Amino acid sequence: MIRGAELGLEIIPAVELSAGLEIEELHVLGYFIDHRNPELLEALDTFRQHRVYRAQKMIALLKDLGIPADYNEFSSEYQSNAIGRLHLAQYLIAHRFVGSIEEVFDQYLGFNKPAYIEKAKLTPHEACDLIHAAGGIVIDLPTARGTINKQPRIAAKSLFLTWNQVVNKGTRNL
Repeated sequence: MIRGAELGLEIIPAVELSAGLEIEELHVLGYFIDHRNPELLEALDTFRQHRVYRAQKMIALLKDLGIPADYNEFSSEYQSNAIGRLHLAQYLIAHRFVGSIEEVFDQYLGFNKPAYIEKAKLTPHEACDLIHAAGGIVIDLPTARGTINKQPRIAAKSLFLTWNQVVNKGTRNL
């Protein structure tokens, strides 16, 4: 934020949270958040811890399937606060355990495949509440799986509006 001000840019603090119900996963975006909000920081830390657990569990499952992946090696090569399946797929390819991204997801890490572990998610209402508690406004971006309407929607509390409605209505009243 300081660097943005030095450059004459307004930096908008934001967060992306995974949320979902049984058949639909949403990427809920919160803008204008208080990025120092304790409740938000605690939730983000919990998600980071789950990502580490998830990667460890997926690597253990891959080992059970005969792929000699190593979590310590993986974590030293992919240092991120948001490690996920794509990072693990890249690691597997780089070490020639598999030949392609498609192979990794089709055979091992795709939904309902033998090394797939569900990621931690909030419900859409929990994600909205967390972002609102941090003083933000909410936009959700549905992913392709199980999604009928692929247009971004802005959420005011539990109400979802399509992006076109927001553009026509404006965001002042949200």
